[in-house]
Amino acid sequence: MSVSILEYIARNIEADINLITTGAGFNQTLIAHRPRRIDFLDQSWNDKDVIIKQAETAKLSDEALMTDRRQTFEITVIVIDVDSETDSIDTRINAIQADVEKKLYADLTRGGYAFDTSVESAVMLNPNDGGPGGITITITVDYRTKTGDPFTQ
Repeated sequence: MSVSILEYIARNIEADINLITTGAGFNQTLIAHRPRRIDFLDQSWNDKDVIIKQAETAKLSDEALMTDRRQTFEITVIVIDVDSETDSIDTRINAIQADVEKKLYADLTRGGYAFDTSVESAVMLNPNDGGPGGITITITVDYRTKTGDPFTQ
C-alpha cells in the first residue's frame, strides 16, 4: 500500500511525541496513540497517554502542478488527577504543554514532508464534562503535494 504525504506527517508527529521522555530531558514521559476507533474517548486511557487525532484539512492553494494544504491535528494529553500528586493540576498541564510545544517546534518540516508547523491553541479538558481530564493542543501543519497526487511532494 502506498503511503500519502499526510500519513508520513501523522507518523512523524506520533514518533516525535514518543520522544518526549524524562531520559531525553523533558518533564515527563508521554506515550502517543493514534486511535483505531472514532469513539476513542470511550476507551480507558492512562496518565500521560497522548491521543493524536486528525481534524480539518484546508486547501491553501491549488495550482497546475502543486497543491498546498493545511492539516489540523488535535493532540490530547490525558492527565489523571490523583491525591498523591504534589503539584497543582495547572502546573502539571503547563509542563506537558511546554514539552509538546518544544518537541514539535524542533522540526517544523515534520521530517521534510511539510513546510511549516504551528501551535494554534491549547484547551484544558475538564473531567466533569464527561471525558478525561488533561489538555488538547491544536496544531496545524502546512504541506505541499503534486496536484492530483497526494503521494508525491
